[in-house]
Amino acid sequence: MNAKEAAVQSLAIVDDEEMTINSLGALLRLETNYEVRGYTSPTKALAELRQRPVDLVISDFLMPELNGIEFLHEIKKLYPDVPRILLTGYADKESAIKSVNELGIFQYVEKPWDNATLLLVIRNGLNHRSLTRELRVKLKELDNVLAQSNSLELDNTAYQEELHLARQAQLEMLPGCCPTIPNVSISARYLPAREVGGDYYDVARSADGRSVIMVADVSGHGIQAALGTMMLKGLFHEVTPQCDSPAGLLSALNDRLVQYLPTMMYVTATVCFVNVDATVVHLANAGGSYPIFIDRNNCIERVMLNGMPLGLFGSGTFKIDPTREHFLKDDMTMLLHTDGLLDLENELGARLEWSGLCQALKEAPRQSPHSLLDALEEKLTAFRGSATQPDDINIVAMHKGEPSPKEGA
Repeated sequence: MNAKEAAVQSLAIVDDEEMTINSLGALLRLETNYEVRGYTSPTKALAELRQRPVDLVISDFLMPELNGIEFLHEIKKLYPDVPRILLTGYADKESAIKSVNELGIFQYVEKPWDNATLLLVIRNGLNHRSLTRELRVKLKELDNVLAQSNSLELDNTAYQEELHLARQAQLEMLPGCCPTIPNVSISARYLPAREVGGDYYDVARSADGRSVIMVADVSGHGIQAALGTMMLKGLFHEVTPQCDSPAGLLSALNDRLVQYLPTMMYVTATVCFVNVDATVVHLANAGGSYPIFIDRNNCIERVMLNGMPLGLFGSGTFKIDPTREHFLKDDMTMLLHTDGLLDLENELGARLEWSGLCQALKEAPRQSPHSLLDALEEKLTAFRGSATQPDDINIVAMHKGEPSPKEGA
């Protein structure tokens, strides 16, 4: 075990009822080796956490001085990457869901909690933070190497011609049409940051005949990532007809990618199975961005699905959340996208993030997925301005309901 694995992870529990702190603390000390700190005052907790950071924060919703949402919002300002979990009663469930969607809280847990479920949520939160940090380091290392390579070869005419041919080959690799599903229209948008990129989307049929949509991102940029997408396409079409669930499909892909991907490369992916009458979709996620749903009242929801990226860990270690079911209502739109969307930056270095994307989606027309993506691309271009696009952007939009006759599908 290396030093990083041996390091003890720390948790803060904030609740004005000391019984809750004692109960949670006893559970965690019995079942884990985490360092646990308890606070009955959110203001005192903030003061100490400014000096002594932790790896995860659990907060009650109803508290004096600051409520749980206000407190966790302050924690986000201090430590944006620290997972935040909200404890709430049934009556406050709507506020909890809103805090997950709008403030980026990792998850909420209703009181009285189930011990096994709470422990799983905590482990997922800590694993998600650790993986995110490791992946950022790997991406930075890869980008540095590729940037040096690009700077040496930019003036090479033959190299530029090869890049152009590679781009054409990659675009031709993407599906020429989307699956035909009654009363559903689908559109996609692929915006590479460079001539070629690592983002990829595709469609296929599952073992039980459902339509399957996958959005994926191969680590890094440039030719190496593009070659990874070509490998991924072959494996996707090989295993999908043998699978009957999104989680099963991702596990099968991981088994193959662990064998074939070069060391230090990995793939994040989101998979959606659409049933034949488009009343239900089934989702699973391997380190990718959360699926987004927009209902007819323009209410926006993210489905919080977590999982390890593909190609890094063997079947004994690879873990993802179970397949999640989501019902599709009339005039509802689903978006699957890669992380380049939320990571888009403007000239000042500010990222689009979830709040900026929500605003753009609320202002975009939804007569069809095509019109939505057209409007969204315009808003992204306006937000970015003269700044360089840092990462590939890949979006698939699916709308339940016939598109307007004036709109393309």
